[in-house]
Amino acid sequence: MSTRKRGAAPSEAQHTDKKSRARPATFRECLHEKVNVYGTCCISTSPVMPKYLASVGIDCVFIDTEHVPIPRDTLSWMCRAFSALGVQPIARVPEPEPYRVCEYIDAGACGIVAPYLETVEQVKDLIGATKLRPIKGAKLKMILDNLKPITPENGAGTDKQLYEQVDAILGETKTSAFMKKKNAANVLLLNIESVTAVENLERLVELPGVNGLLVGPHDLSCNFAVPEEWTSDVFHNAIDKIIDVSNKFNVGCGIHYSFANSVEYQAKWSRRGANIIMHSADVKLVAEKLQEDFAKVVAANGDVRHRLNLGDNSMESV
Repeated sequence: MSTRKRGAAPSEAQHTDKKSRARPATFRECLHEKVNVYGTCCISTSPVMPKYLASVGIDCVFIDTEHVPIPRDTLSWMCRAFSALGVQPIARVPEPEPYRVCEYIDAGACGIVAPYLETVEQVKDLIGATKLRPIKGAKLKMILDNLKPITPENGAGTDKQLYEQVDAILGETKTSAFMKKKNAANVLLLNIESVTAVENLERLVELPGVNGLLVGPHDLSCNFAVPEEWTSDVFHNAIDKIIDVSNKFNVGCGIHYSFANSVEYQAKWSRRGANIIMHSADVKLVAEKLQEDFAKVVAANGDVRHRLNLGDNSMESV
């Protein structure tokens, strides 16, 4: 049992202890036990991409349909291909809409991320869609309206707490037993991207059924009025607060970061407690490696290369 004060950055000794522990059996348990999991964003819809990414040994993959035009049938085979290869597919829906979330779970997504979450009501809707299926309508509303916050020390058992509350609300256990089995593989991650979300963070995380946080650093920097200022104290203080809240409640945390000093920052945040290392994206990593290799070949050949001006085609939100 860790003796680290909640919210504080873990010590080097505690990192050594974490490495020596037996790895939990499920992705969800890894999140709550603060075991590091590694992944990247997959933008390519090539049928061969899952095999190549899985060969690297990643634990999860982030499939973003908010910024990337991926139709539902394509999303489905991507999710099922990654799952078959032992990689947890985490999909971001375009908006925090519960019926869309249900579609994505039916398509094969095991983890759900919804953008710009800021309110308790939004998170409750997502809990209903990910953890209480197939209940909808008036009965679901009754359950969600009566959910009670959990205490930080119960954060690791957030799903257990959820179904115990459902039993008490409904006055019977058969329904929750069915929902627990049906939704056993589903993981809910809250996308934190704004000042309001950070201010409300504990109220969002203390809802039963939340498994982790995933930070959108580009939108977060813009919302904090330091757009793309990756060395800003304002930006890093916000990230630290998010990680510290995740430590306090024993839920997973990751920053999908692909900008300046990405490797150094991922390591820094991981040492503080961000255990979802969601690093960059397939297309950015390919472009960076190709640029690096071409620079060496061009220099060796003594060539001067001129690029066409195609306007602003940066992948600022990837």
